[in-house]
Amino acid sequence: MVRPFGLKPIGRFTAKPFPPSPLSPGQALDFFTVRRVEADCLVLTFEDSHLAVMICLQLQPQETGQTFFLTASVQVYNLLGKVYMAPVAVAHPTVVRWMCRKLERQHGAAKP
Repeated sequence: MVRPFGLKPIGRFTAKPFPPSPLSPGQALDFFTVRRVEADCLVLTFEDSHLAVMICLQLQPQETGQTFFLTASVQVYNLLGKVYMAPVAVAHPTVVRWMCRKLERQHGAAKP
C-alpha cells in the first residue's frame, strides 16, 4: 500500500524471540537496524527517503530495581513523510501504552 509512494513497507513486529547470539550494530531486528548495544541501552533505527526513526530502549538502576525508558524520535524529510506520520502520530501513543502494559504483565517492569 505504501510502496507506490516510495515508502518502505515496514510490516509489523514478528514477536520472534531475540536471536540466540548477542545483538550487534548493523544487525537487522524486525524492520529496524541495530545501531548501539550496551548492557543497559539498545538503539534501533529505520530510515527511508521520507523519514527516519530512532528508538532508544534503556534500563536505569533504581533503589527498588530498574526503570525502563523508551524514547522515540522521528525526523520527517518531506511532505509525504508528514502525510504518512499524521495517522501514525495519533495511533502510536496507544500502541506504545499497550506494549508497555504487556511488558509489565510479562515482567512486572514497565509503566507507560
